[in-house]
Amino acid sequence: MSLFKSLCAGDIHAFEERHTLAFSIKTEPEFDQGHGVFFNRGTIASHAFETTFNNKPLTDEMTENVSDDGKLPDPETAWLSRGLAEACLKYINDTKRGEGLRVCAYEFTYLPVLRALKRAIDRGVDVQIVYHDTKKDDDPNRAAIAKARLPKSVTHVRTRTKIPHNKFIVKLVGGTPVEVWTGSTNFTIQDSSGRPMSDIRSLMQSWPRRISTIGPSWPKTQCTAKP
Repeated sequence: MSLFKSLCAGDIHAFEERHTLAFSIKTEPEFDQGHGVFFNRGTIASHAFETTFNNKPLTDEMTENVSDDGKLPDPETAWLSRGLAEACLKYINDTKRGEGLRVCAYEFTYLPVLRALKRAIDRGVDVQIVYHDTKKDDDPNRAAIAKARLPKSVTHVRTRTKIPHNKFIVKLVGGTPVEVWTGSTNFTIQDSSGRPMSDIRSLMQSWPRRISTIGPSWPKTQCTAKP
């Protein structure tokens, strides 16, 4: 990638470009050697969003238009996601029958992710989910779980609710934690496509002690461990 940096000088009302530096940079792949880092575009790219899409508001029809293999057909949603939502969906979709997923969620309303988890259950993946419940009648997490038809047998309300900002999915193979999806984004359309945050997918070996604490005793821990 080639970049140009210019130094402007002179009167504050009439800057002149006096010096220019041209240089090249090489970025790392989003997923490389067992580790991946995914950034959405979100509001940090608001000017580009305005010029590209004229600030067209997202609709549920646009954001929920996701294929079973994790592709985002809507160009605006895909542009904002910049691979973040797709990577999360691939992480779930690649989980095979007999393997396991342990989900701990704060905001848990992005239906494509919830539906991907439901499909995983249907194909024989051992899925267990701990989520935050506000205890309100119109709790958005409960509503999304019901809409995605996730069974009550796999969804558990978090019991320790002070600052419940856990956001991760641990993959189990043979009952052993081997990989984790974690980061700063919630499982919401706002975080998948709308906020300038990142998510990280990494091998379990990066946090071996912490991830191993939420293995065999999962439902009992009720998400007491943090990655």
